[in-house]
Amino acid sequence: IDEISMLSGQLLTKIDEVFCRVRKNDAPFGGVQILAFGDFCQLPPVSKDIFNPALFAFESPSWNSAEIETFMLSKVFRQLDQPFADALGHIRLGETDHPSFELIDSRNGLEPPEDGIRPVIIDTHYAHVERINLSELNSLRGKEFRFPAIDKCRPQYAKQLNRDCLAPEVLQLKVGAQVMLLANLDLENGLA
Repeated sequence: IDEISMLSGQLLTKIDEVFCRVRKNDAPFGGVQILAFGDFCQLPPVSKDIFNPALFAFESPSWNSAEIETFMLSKVFRQLDQPFADALGHIRLGETDHPSFELIDSRNGLEPPEDGIRPVIIDTHYAHVERINLSELNSLRGKEFRFPAIDKCRPQYAKQLNRDCLAPEVLQLKVGAQVMLLANLDLENGLA
């Protein structure tokens, strides 16, 4: 499971239950070995309900019953700029008064690049994201195209799938809309 911090405790419990049922095995996760990667100091679990935030995965009873062993990785591989990596490390721990934060703060107020691609806004609440996306879509001229989802599941599961899936039931687009994929489609052609 990648980015485990974004997976809610409720969903982890459901995954555990499904694995146990499918494998007909009462061991945690049906006896399947789980590898999870992520940092709980980064993004919290994705939640559509801003008034009832989701539990973290480690708050799930399934986390405790599986006796998950954790390992702290200390070497940063994704960032070669050491001062920047240090600043990110302090932010991760909530230390925004550390001198290295000045590097991050110096970027505040800069104009985004003029390549037509707007910077991504990351938010922990689905409702906020939806409001931003709708506002951006409405700012575009032209005809709106609507693409309803084609769910391939048993009808009794469709309602829950639509509730839990981050993709909308009906995708609304206009020419010029910026799109972020929820899954890698074609890595060779840059659809990641």
